[in-house]
This record gives sequence, structure tokens and C-alpha cells, in this order.
Amino acid sequence: MDFIFNLIKAFFLGIIQGIAEWLPISSTGHLIIFDTIWPLTPAAFFEVFKVVIQFGSILAVLFLYFRKLNPFDPEKSSKKKRETFHLWKLVIIGCIPAAVIGLFSR
Repeated sequence: MDFIFNLIKAFFLGIIQGIAEWLPISSTGHLIIFDTIWPLTPAAFFEVFKVVIQFGSILAVLFLYFRKLNPFDPEKSSKKKRETFHLWKLVIIGCIPAAVIGLFSR
């Protein structure tokens, strides 16, 4: 019976994640709040579930925006390819502060 309840909870967590991921709110925060109200068992399962569901959201974004984010698309003009490479440079530069803080905070 716990298995069925966990499936129902996972279904609702997936809906919350799917909606909250596209809004300017914390999808992880909403998952934690929902788990506080209606916890998954065992607790370690929720930790793995959070990672997997976040990975699913990332894959969905990559799937939707693959053509726009792919600088090697043969159908893109040279100008669009340069713009895409510039976008990736900005993304990498934007990640540097978080990486530095992460390295030195341990």
C-alpha cells in the first residue's frame, strides 16, 4: 500500500515540479514544502527523487531549446552561430562566480 501512495505522491511532485520550473519561483522549495506536508517514505528516496526530477527538468529544457542552443546546427547562418557562441560564453562566464564560491566554501 505504501508503494501506491508513494506513486501518487511522486505524481503530484512531478506536477508541482513541472509547473514551478517555468515560473520565477523555487521549484525545489515547493517540493520540500509538499514533502513536509505529505512525506515520501523512506526519506532517502526523496533526496534521490529531487535529483532525478531536477535532471528531468533540465533535459526538458534542453530538448525544447536544442536548436536554439546548438551552435553547430547546419541550418544556422554564420551570424546566428556567432550569436549562439556568444550566448554560451555568457553562460560560462555567469557560472564562474558560483563555481569559485562552491570550490572555496568546502
